[in-house]
Amino acid sequence: MKFRSSLGVLGTILALTLLVSCADKNLRQGKIMLKNVPPDFAGAIEQFKLSLQSNPKNGEAYFFLGKSYAELDQYPEMNEAFDKAMELNPVYKAEALAIREQKWNLLFNNGLEDVKKEDYQSAITKFEICMVIDPSKYESYSNAGFVASKLADSPKAYDYNKRAYELKNDDPVIVRNFAAICFAQEKYPEALQIYDVAKKLEPKNTNINIRMGQIHERTGNYPLAAAAYADALKIDPNNPDLWFNLGVLYLQQLEDLPKAENAFSEAIRVNPEDNDAAFNLILVKIKLAKFQEAVPVVQRLELKDPGNCDVYDLMATVYSELGDKKMINEAIAKGKKCRGEK
Repeated sequence: MKFRSSLGVLGTILALTLLVSCADKNLRQGKIMLKNVPPDFAGAIEQFKLSLQSNPKNGEAYFFLGKSYAELDQYPEMNEAFDKAMELNPVYKAEALAIREQKWNLLFNNGLEDVKKEDYQSAITKFEICMVIDPSKYESYSNAGFVASKLADSPKAYDYNKRAYELKNDDPVIVRNFAAICFAQEKYPEALQIYDVAKKLEPKNTNINIRMGQIHERTGNYPLAAAAYADALKIDPNNPDLWFNLGVLYLQQLEDLPKAENAFSEAIRVNPEDNDAAFNLILVKIKLAKFQEAVPVVQRLELKDPGNCDVYDLMATVYSELGDKKMINEAIAKGKKCRGEK
C-alpha cells in the first residue's frame, strides 16, 4: 500500500512538472519570437496566451504580453495585461509604467504638433488614444477639449473639459476653460459653480467676476449681476466698459438712477471719449431733473459726436425744461439739419 501511495504522489509530481514545463516552453518561445528580425508580435502573443492558459498566475507572461500589445499599438489590451502583471508580480511595475509613459508622451507630443498644423481631427484622435493609455493624465482631456471646440464638437468639448476639471480642479486654466465651455453652452447653473471655484483660485481676475455678472444678467438675477460687476470694479476701478455695463444695468433693469448716474460718470472719467456713456448720462440727468447739470454734458457731446442727431433731441429737451426758448429753437434747427430735413 505504501508503494502504491508513493507511486501516486510521484505521478502527481511528474504531471505538475510536465504542465509547468509546457507553460515555460510557450513563454520561452514567445520571447524568442520577440527577438526575431523583424519581431513576430502576433505569434508571440499567441505563445504568451498559451502559457497563461496553463498558468494563469504567471506575471512574467502577462508582462511580455503587454509589451507585445504595446508594439502593436493595441492599448486597451496592453493596459489589461500590464495591470495583471503588476498585480501578480510588482517587480514588473516600473518597466510597465515606463512603457506606458513612453507611449503616452509620443502620442501626446504628436498631437500637439498636429494642433500647430491645425490638423485637428488627427490631433483629437491622438489625444483620445492618450486617454486610453493613461486615463489619469488631465492633459489628454484638456487638449482634446480644446481641439473639440475647434471642430465645433460641443458634446466632446464639454465632456473632455469636464473630465480635465475632475482630474485637476486646482489648476486655474483648467477650471476657467471648463467654466467657459459651460457658459458657451448655456449651462448657467454649472458655469456659476465652476466660476466660483475659479474665483477662489484667482481672486484678482476681473474677467471671472464679469462672466458671473453676465450669467446673472442672462438668468434675470440683476442684483447679483450688479454685485458681480461691483466686485470686478474693486479689482479694476479704471475699466470703462465695466462702469458702462453697470450703468446700463442700473438704468434699464434695476431702475436705480443715482447709481446709474454715478456709473456713467465714472465711465466718462476713465474714458472721456466714451460718447455712449455721455449720452446715457444725459438721459439719467433728465430723468433725475438735473437739467442744469446736463447742459455741459450735452454741449460736450455735441462737439465730440456731431453726427449723432439724437443728441439734439436731448439738447432740446434739456433747454425746454430750463425754459430757454432761444436754445430750444437752435437745438431743433440743428437736429433738422443733421437729419437733412428742411
